[in-house]
Amino acid sequence: MNRRMILLGLLLLWIQGSGWAEVNFWHTNTAPRERETIDRIATEFTKKTGIPVKVTVVPATNVTDITRLMTSIQAGIGPDIYRLDRFSIGERAAMDMLQALNEYAQKDKWNYSKDFYPFIVEECTWRGHLYALPMDTDTRALLYRKDLFRQVGLNPEKPPKTIKELDAAAEKLTQRNSSGNLDRIGFIPWLRQGFAYTWGWAFGGQFTKEGKLNLTDPAIVESLEWMRSYAQKYDPRNIANFVSGFGLEANDPFVTGKVAMIVDGSWSVGALEVYAKDLDYGIAPLPTSDGKKIMTWSGGWGLVIPRGAKHPEEAWKFMRFVSGPEGQRMYSLGTDNLPSRPDVKPETFVKDPRRKAFMQLLKYSRIRPVLPVGALLWDELKNATDQVIYGKEKALQALQKVQDKVTHELERFNK
Repeated sequence: MNRRMILLGLLLLWIQGSGWAEVNFWHTNTAPRERETIDRIATEFTKKTGIPVKVTVVPATNVTDITRLMTSIQAGIGPDIYRLDRFSIGERAAMDMLQALNEYAQKDKWNYSKDFYPFIVEECTWRGHLYALPMDTDTRALLYRKDLFRQVGLNPEKPPKTIKELDAAAEKLTQRNSSGNLDRIGFIPWLRQGFAYTWGWAFGGQFTKEGKLNLTDPAIVESLEWMRSYAQKYDPRNIANFVSGFGLEANDPFVTGKVAMIVDGSWSVGALEVYAKDLDYGIAPLPTSDGKKIMTWSGGWGLVIPRGAKHPEEAWKFMRFVSGPEGQRMYSLGTDNLPSRPDVKPETFVKDPRRKAFMQLLKYSRIRPVLPVGALLWDELKNATDQVIYGKEKALQALQKVQDKVTHELERFNK
């Protein structure tokens, strides 16, 4: 028996004799880097505390899909910890799916609000109660191919700051072959992180006002009409075929030069290092209507304890570790997601200019509104964007439908 096997056996004996129950932790991310990093964090936690953690990847169709969680809670076989996209936590708390965490924080005499960025605490809180601890955060920016800028006579050190400048650069960067077919598209607004929130805010819109939905704000309508103008120019069906294989891999259209500019998040830096380490690209704040104010937005994951969890005490200890300095450092270095704690600044995020660019945007960031219908609003805005892009509805009409539908649900929660 070698030394490694002996140490493993001793660790297992220690865990078995610790008296702690095994923590059952579910998450939905199948990406190798993400999955492996979470596994390493769980292993490190067990080494330090003796509390075993069983990590399970459960399937989901998108970030708001909680089908497995809901059915498991109803059947009494839910996990001790589940990872949610933080913007949806208010809705899940309003549905009475989650345990409030204030009593655990009080037992630890922990003033959690001082440890995280204020907007992150806001996302983790619903009606004055804490429901989640954050794993990470992110920001969004414009990524652009400097080599392609030079090729068409654009200054690679002066990326577009306004929407008009973005449109002009996109036009210049777009190329067609002798048959009139696209060889390269300068920019596609709805790709990657080009959501309704991204451009609604970039155009100066407000999605809520005085506690009510404000989706027909003229600036939001204008942003959706602007997205539609690109669809009319290039046809979204042709674009879908043109950029097939999209996903920050070796055949990704940004990597291959089929798309010259994209909107993406802080995690993209690490992925591009893997698949295109010599790619000549820059990072700049998102263009806005007037180019005067820097705009970005943040999201991230939150760990929650579902109703009916069998081992909440052990779950809380693991959540504290993951959201603490060591856990966040491990997670950030492993995934290139940003820490949600101001006191955690991994060296790569300080020294590397690209990662640093995303970190520096945090002070300008905003979040999606914390609502008991936040996940529904997200899904409906995505559907409305598709309807407008494909020419099935006008922007104002599509947004009014979302406002009516989501407001109806919001009023039901507020009764």
